[in-house]
Amino acid sequence: MECTSKGFLIRLAATVLLTVSMAAGSGCDGKEIRISNTTRLLHAYEEVKEAPLSPLKDAIGQVVEDRLECYVRNTDSQSQIQNCLNDYLRKIVFIARGGIQTVPLVGEFLLCARDCPVIYAMCRGEPREELLQSLKERFIDASLYDDACIARETQCVEICLDKFWRGVRPPSKKADYLIGHFD
Repeated sequence: MECTSKGFLIRLAATVLLTVSMAAGSGCDGKEIRISNTTRLLHAYEEVKEAPLSPLKDAIGQVVEDRLECYVRNTDSQSQIQNCLNDYLRKIVFIARGGIQTVPLVGEFLLCARDCPVIYAMCRGEPREELLQSLKERFIDASLYDDACIARETQCVEICLDKFWRGVRPPSKKADYLIGHFD
């Protein structure tokens, strides 16, 4: 196997980033099925490749760029999580609250969106020509981003929004008990 192949680089990035297993559900025989985070993230990365971008893409892309700048300023992992990742998630929630008029499943959304920086890291291992072609096939202009992987991370956030925010249920004045919680 060639060590520069797309699959090898993506698997290597995912393996290095996360090796802890998580429970995914029950199989047909009632036994618990365990899917490693690596496998889960590999499937998520393939799913992200197909995601279209919404009108929120520019604002989300800016949040991704802000996160990357914060990671440069905060070099230890604890401060990256406390400062950068938490700020990243707060900003995305703020953007979504302003741009999407449905009542979200905020907890599930946050669990999904916190993996999007990992998708960025996996993208960094993908050969540039294949990445640009993949974005072009989805009608995404990679020249709008300083780094094409920002577009990939933005696609990840869009998938999380699609799954846990857009169209979840219609807005209700009584139902949205988290308004203001992240403002």
